[in-house]
Amino acid sequence: LAVAALEVLQTKFDFEATLPAEVVAMNMDPQLAPRRTENETDSYIPSTYALNVSSPAMVDFQELTVIRPYNGTLKILVLATSEWLLDVMDGSQTVFFNTGHHTTEMFVPLHHFSRSGFDFDFATQEGNEIALEEWTFDLAVGYEDVIQAMRDSVSDRLATPQKFDDITNLDAYAAVFIPGGHGPVIDLHLHESLGRILRMAHAQNLTTISLCHGPNALRSAALGGDFPYSGYKIRIFPDMADDWSPTVGYLPGYITEAMKAEANLKALGVEVENTEMDDSVSV
Repeated sequence: LAVAALEVLQTKFDFEATLPAEVVAMNMDPQLAPRRTENETDSYIPSTYALNVSSPAMVDFQELTVIRPYNGTLKILVLATSEWLLDVMDGSQTVFFNTGHHTTEMFVPLHHFSRSGFDFDFATQEGNEIALEEWTFDLAVGYEDVIQAMRDSVSDRLATPQKFDDITNLDAYAAVFIPGGHGPVIDLHLHESLGRILRMAHAQNLTTISLCHGPNALRSAALGGDFPYSGYKIRIFPDMADDWSPTVGYLPGYITEAMKAEANLKALGVEVENTEMDDSVSV
């Protein structure tokens, strides 16, 4: 994702950076049960087995080669969620998945964008603290210091993001970025204020970057205006993978049809190019 996004940005702005990509396998663990968290919500995080076989952290981290960094003033606007409890169905019972934004899917792209010369602003619906899947920090084997350092460098902004409603123009931005994790399927498709920002970004030809479950946010662009992404091609976390994930203990139950990004984006006219989880991107 970072490679594709930076390639697009390099066509607009004066900098050069490259990033090789390589996928490595992780060892599997036979423990299948989702793990209960010790908090008042009685929520769950994935089983050890599920994290080993299905985590985005399976992608080996490799550093950028920054040939010539961007030295302008335009930033990247990070559009995020503050919601962290995902309702899923375990039979007839509603249970909670402890989620937010996956830390690899948030901080690895930010790290590469930052090394390429870009700074960031952050925004959520209500201006509340951005939700992170804290349990995903442990998955960043070999690059945990990188994502922790990136998190530390923006921690104040994660805690006090802008409100979507307060963003009235995008003149200060080169791109908008919607990180992944299951958090975006909770609410980002529901906010007309986010849809307004995305339509504005599209009208101004800003680069729009997202991965995994983040593209669920694009559905908000159909609220209060014409949906601008009809006919566009996208690669996304497939619904079938969410349907499969309870069988290996990643989710403690099944997400509802209303929360499925792939099917609902298709209904809006978006062409989904992938049917499985892979490392490909659409530009």
